[in-house]
Amino acid sequence: MRSSSLKINKNNFEIGKFRGVLFCAMMLLSPMYGYLVLSSVVNISQREKLSDEISAITAKVSVLEANYITMRSAINIDVAGKLGMKEEFNKINFASADKGDVKGGLSYVNNEI
Repeated sequence: MRSSSLKINKNNFEIGKFRGVLFCAMMLLSPMYGYLVLSSVVNISQREKLSDEISAITAKVSVLEANYITMRSAINIDVAGKLGMKEEFNKINFASADKGDVKGGLSYVNNEI
């Protein structure tokens, strides 16, 4: 009879020890869980705010692109002349092999890339 009562006491001690460890683990992990849930909620709200800002900026960019296309189509040679721009093609220098500006061609020899 004595051995059975020792066995019960030993099991009760192990169950109590397990419950204590479980309680400590819950107390340590519950703030971490709360922090993760809170940070997820904050990140979701920030993502929605940034999505709204992106939509607004995209709309502004679209308006600017439309204005640019309208202004670009309004420019022609006559308007450019009225604005003081001149066609001086003799000042434009192009690289040509005849003048010696271009030596050789494309080569992979001694290329560091």
